[in-house]
Amino acid sequence: MVKINKLKKIFFSLSSGQSLIELVVAISVILIGVVSTLVLSLTTIRGGKASEMQVVATNLAREGIEVVRQKRDSNWLEIESSSLPSSQWDQGLKNGNDYTAIARFDASTSSWTLDYPNGGSSIEECVDNESCRIYFSDGIFAQYPSPPAGNWEATPYYRLIATYEICQDKDGNEYIDPDDHTCDAGDEKIGIQVLSQVKWYEKDNLQSLVFEEHLYNWK
Repeated sequence: MVKINKLKKIFFSLSSGQSLIELVVAISVILIGVVSTLVLSLTTIRGGKASEMQVVATNLAREGIEVVRQKRDSNWLEIESSSLPSSQWDQGLKNGNDYTAIARFDASTSSWTLDYPNGGSSIEECVDNESCRIYFSDGIFAQYPSPPAGNWEATPYYRLIATYEICQDKDGNEYIDPDDHTCDAGDEKIGIQVLSQVKWYEKDNLQSLVFEEHLYNWK
């Protein structure tokens, strides 16, 4: 009888240890599943946020192209109404030798203008000095020389537009000068290369994209 009782004690002792191990394993499996689900959810949320910011940046770059197109088309309407000489089809699309512009939106008149800073600029320079910062209010994205009054909120986006000359030489060859972006003496300016550059901060990383369009001296 003594031996049977000892065997029972040993059996129950082993059973308890086995149950504890099974419990630990089960809890570990559950924890791994929960942690994996949380990591996947966080990754999905971050990916969704990054995609959302990419979409906004893409639309802002396209908008920059359309602002230049609108100005070119407005010039043509003035030419057709004889209020502007045909030689000035590119009026407002450069300022002397300055070919980089910031698209300013006037909410009071719902109109766009291209502001060419004296001496030109680069997207990197105007990100550093905040002059290319885009603000948001009531569904409108707009750029201002300085933080505007009112309910405008600073966004992580910056935009700069470049309007370089598309030239044609005497032999009919088309070219864009990569250095000074102007046509050689005696050559004709026939269009504008538009580069709409957008940069934005995603966390602490600076992201960027560039849209390009060629607009010519005709419709």
